[in-house]
Amino acid sequence: MNTKNPDSFKQFSSPFSSDDGLRHKSVRGAFFMATTGGVEFVVRLGATLILARILSPEDFGLVAMVMALTGLVDLVKDLGLGMATVQRKDITHREISSLFWINMSVGGLLALAFLAISPAISWFYEDSRLITITPPLAATLLWGGMAVQHEALLTRQLKQGHLAVIRLSTTLLSSAGGIVLALVGFGYWSLVVREVTRSFIYLLGVWWACRWMPAFLLRPKEVRGFLSFGRDLTLGNFVNSITRIDGILVGKFFGSEVLGLYRQAQNLISTPVEQLNGPVFNVAQPGISSLQSEPDRYRRYYQRVVGFVALVTMPLGVFAVAYPEDLTLVVLGEQWLPVAPFIAVFAVAAALRPTMATTSLVLFSLGRAKVMFYLTLVHSLVLTLLMFASLPWGALGIATVHVATSIITFPVTLHYSLKESPVSRGVFFSAIKMSLISTVCMGVSLVLFRLMVPIESPFSSLLAGCAVGSITYLLPWMLLPTGRMELRLILEDFSNALLRRAVRTGPSAVGKHQESRAAT
Repeated sequence: MNTKNPDSFKQFSSPFSSDDGLRHKSVRGAFFMATTGGVEFVVRLGATLILARILSPEDFGLVAMVMALTGLVDLVKDLGLGMATVQRKDITHREISSLFWINMSVGGLLALAFLAISPAISWFYEDSRLITITPPLAATLLWGGMAVQHEALLTRQLKQGHLAVIRLSTTLLSSAGGIVLALVGFGYWSLVVREVTRSFIYLLGVWWACRWMPAFLLRPKEVRGFLSFGRDLTLGNFVNSITRIDGILVGKFFGSEVLGLYRQAQNLISTPVEQLNGPVFNVAQPGISSLQSEPDRYRRYYQRVVGFVALVTMPLGVFAVAYPEDLTLVVLGEQWLPVAPFIAVFAVAAALRPTMATTSLVLFSLGRAKVMFYLTLVHSLVLTLLMFASLPWGALGIATVHVATSIITFPVTLHYSLKESPVSRGVFFSAIKMSLISTVCMGVSLVLFRLMVPIESPFSSLLAGCAVGSITYLLPWMLLPTGRMELRLILEDFSNALLRRAVRTGPSAVGKHQESRAAT
């Protein structure tokens, strides 16, 4: 296909218009991604359940040692140019071609750098096996760089359904390969192969979904605006990547086995939250960016996003806090029981962080990358200092610091993120109020239920907890008039999206009611 032709390139570059029904597309896209993500979560959970019973915590820890280092550059390898492509109002074939080759070059250089320092990584962790593990894992940086612009073009057009199918297929194939290798005795190499194939299959998938072909040209001067926006994002991401030294510290001072426990708990909690929360953010980023010049619609759109995120993630996190041992026994098995305290700590973060993170949507959509950088810098400095200070308390102390830092820095983040934007702090707290009240009720009920009705079987205990938690969480929504109204709006959004009905995005009686309530 001749993508050099401006008209031909429009099919890849043109974002949706407001006339297309923004809320309709957003809700439908988020719902499809969440549904597909739910299936993906089941696949990943099943793979974890099998691999955890074949491999040891040390096997997981060895791979995590290298990935803790590659994770430091994972956030900055695209130089913020994927986000810049999504945020930009108008783009050209020449511009995106230049950005593609820049992303590919940076990914390749980073891969070569990790290949060169593999002996140093082995020396740092005092484990010779890392010399051979590092090179294949470093290749994922190159493939990640080659996927940036294709993924951005799909996101720009709200084609999250394509991305969701690609992620599901990637997870299925890579997990199946990892399990087969583990069963025939490849040990930690089965985990290495799983990570490498996951990255490569994803690259092939986004190339297949977005048939755009870059031109053989590199014009840095023509993409100065992208590079400037990406520079500020990259600086923020670089500072944020420093916070990932938790895995490096745990691996260095407490060994691969403890790191395996630490990472397994982190993944077990973060995976379901990401599967549910990720689709919302992927849809919301281009959606809210298109409303920069319409403050009222912008405000209502953001309120719906933060409200939905709180509705989903808060109760999930609190449930995991109440049942860490049972979750460990059911998913990972008895040999992983020491992971339970880590699950409880990370679950607290899962209940709070996703809602807090919605403030980044405001900064991103308004192009305030520099403010995002300064806020990230403050958060990262506080977290890094506290992590080093928590070393005497072991790996659990490092995990606890993550939660503490988010709570300490959030007031500052909230103030400067919403400052000079259409969204006020009143809008934010109004959007999460019902979810917060319901989650507290659920948490108290689960604690009392466990004390009053002890159940020996971990599986039966989880089932009973799900029933009690669901009832006590929904009760405030049903009893309070405000809760019933918000729940009705959420159900209306989903029914309209699923039935392909147009959804009005202009001011409505409900919207006016929400705005007046938020202002108070």
